[in-house]
Amino acid sequence: ARIAANMAACYLSSGSPSLALEAAQRSVKLDPTWAKARYRLGTARVALGQHQLALDAFEQGLGLAPNDAALRKQASACLEKLRQQQLAADIVRQAQHHSDKVDAPQRDRAFETTGLYKAG
Repeated sequence: ARIAANMAACYLSSGSPSLALEAAQRSVKLDPTWAKARYRLGTARVALGQHQLALDAFEQGLGLAPNDAALRKQASACLEKLRQQQLAADIVRQAQHHSDKVDAPQRDRAFETTGLYKAG
């Protein structure tokens, strides 16, 4: 499990998050009670933009090691990212709903502000 977890870290640092995910999953399979394996799984999922699945992995790790500061930090970062994504989705829905009442330049500025859209 430790070798697979270390491989996950190496793959992640070399910019290969898909390989990191495979190695982290292998580490969890080999030792499902090792919190570090869940940490590696979560960090690989973060790199792939899978924030809800990453949060799940970090929370499972915290179930095994409730005082692990690194797991807590990563779980908090995932929660914040998920909140930002939800806020952005809400803004887009509102903008789409009211797009007939907003002129194009004003709409474009709103989307640029959220980072969801860049005006041509």
